[in-house]
Amino acid sequence: ASPGLAAPGLRRRRLQLLAALLPGGSAMAMTGPTPCSSMSNHTKERVTMTKVTLENFYSNLIAQHEEREMRQKKLEQMMEEEGLKDEEKRIRRSAHAQKETEFLRLKRTRLGLEDFE
Repeated sequence: ASPGLAAPGLRRRRLQLLAALLPGGSAMAMTGPTPCSSMSNHTKERVTMTKVTLENFYSNLIAQHEEREMRQKKLEQMMEEEGLKDEEKRIRRSAHAQKETEFLRLKRTRLGLEDFE
């Protein structure tokens, strides 16, 4: 089995741990009070901006992971309904994985001015 398919439980556990870092998660409660009175307003604003950025990043990461899982389940359900043989299922899974990889690669690509000319 490939490493990407071998450890879905490990990926799920990592995402659960990340979710615990989001607002309302148990990890936030463990950090304890921060001596805010000794921080400058600039520092407080930077802390707030960083916190919001990290929360958005990880909530988007979790949402994207759930979307990928839904697409995978939809593929499996469709193949089951079509009654495909194991070899055809393997081929479709491989094609699906390639599409997902390309999609993620495109999402990571930074756009520049030359992309709009």
